[in-house]
Amino acid sequence: MRGWQRLRSVTLAIMLLGPLSIAARSEARSLTDALVKGYQGTSRTFLLNPSSFCPCNFAQSLASALSTATSQAITQDVPVASVAPAFSYRYNPALGIFERSTGMLGPLFAERALTIGKGKFNFSIGYAWVGFDDINGTNLNNLRTGPGVLLTNQRNAAQLRTSLDIQTQVFAPTFRYGITDDLDLSLVIPILNTSLRIQNTTVMVAEQINSNLFVGTGPSVVGQPVRSAESATGVGDIILRAKYNFWRDEGGVAAYGLSLLLPSGNEDDLQGTGETHVIPSLIVSQVIWDRLEPHINLGIDFNADDVDRSSFTYVAGATLQARYPFALMIDVIGRSEFNGLQVNKNKLAADGLLLNKPVGQCTQGVPCSGQATKVSIFPENFAQRNDIVNFALGLRYALRESGSVYFGLVVPLNNDGFRSDFIPSGGIEYTF
Repeated sequence: MRGWQRLRSVTLAIMLLGPLSIAARSEARSLTDALVKGYQGTSRTFLLNPSSFCPCNFAQSLASALSTATSQAITQDVPVASVAPAFSYRYNPALGIFERSTGMLGPLFAERALTIGKGKFNFSIGYAWVGFDDINGTNLNNLRTGPGVLLTNQRNAAQLRTSLDIQTQVFAPTFRYGITDDLDLSLVIPILNTSLRIQNTTVMVAEQINSNLFVGTGPSVVGQPVRSAESATGVGDIILRAKYNFWRDEGGVAAYGLSLLLPSGNEDDLQGTGETHVIPSLIVSQVIWDRLEPHINLGIDFNADDVDRSSFTYVAGATLQARYPFALMIDVIGRSEFNGLQVNKNKLAADGLLLNKPVGQCTQGVPCSGQATKVSIFPENFAQRNDIVNFALGLRYALRESGSVYFGLVVPLNNDGFRSDFIPSGGIEYTF
């Protein structure tokens, strides 16, 4: 009884935390506002042509794309929302008791086909830290305008250099209940703390000497770097899941899964996609010698608001339990998008200049000519279609017969997408 009362108190506190955190931020600036401020300051140096570049529209368009990219990465690439219970149970009517279906501990980064058991309740709280480092192979601390340089005062040319730091701490309380021995339901309420820091530096690189000819000046900073920062805490996109075990054999199990991702996160704080996702999946696992359990999850993530931006998802891996109560998990986690983000590239560009040679070769003796062009303020490939592949490694330790603590690490295997160099995670779960 005391254990149940403690669980009820923890659950109530978590459910209240989200609304309270949102209320506390009702008068605060959003992370989108911080982006706007970071780019508005650059226009005051007159290095950006005010008639061709609106910092507010640019930041709003960029924030919308970043919100979708970050929220999608957190929802689909962070393992804390995918942790299966350590144990599953089935009722033995002959003995009148629940028995563990297998002695194998469940996976961390995938669903196992086994269900939790009729009348069983599982609660887990997971944590992950996500520090976004790259976007499609481009380091976020070293973003530069391209393919040309920006015009300034009709005489000089400059480059905008941006350092963008986005970090998210993810707390993922998960509630799972067994409706029957073959069906369980779960609810994930991610609570996110997201911070954004941006610094824009304008660097003079060339001077117009006459007509359309330019000479390199060597990089020199113009004015003071423009900095802006903000953080926010709130509920992310809530996930509802159902899993139905439709086939069971000696050690082998198969199940259907269905997930519903609700647009409950705040897009302005980079914590929500603003989209509803429906994700049917097939889950298969096989216990071998009570020591090894390979598993595979295959799914289609249907974007109900933009079907063209749906994706194919998969997880393949295994749990190795050489010595109870420890288990080691390895997985490959992938997502292949059907199409990239839809963004208005005109809002992400300004009037600029494309030189016919690298600026370092533009000398007084042999100046460079320039051609008017639109210059991207953010890497043009950030909205491309992505094939995201991660490797995950986890360790689990059983707590008696009903729970476990776990630790995990996710690292990227390719450059596609909005990525972190590594994602550490951990948590605790218990079945009642």
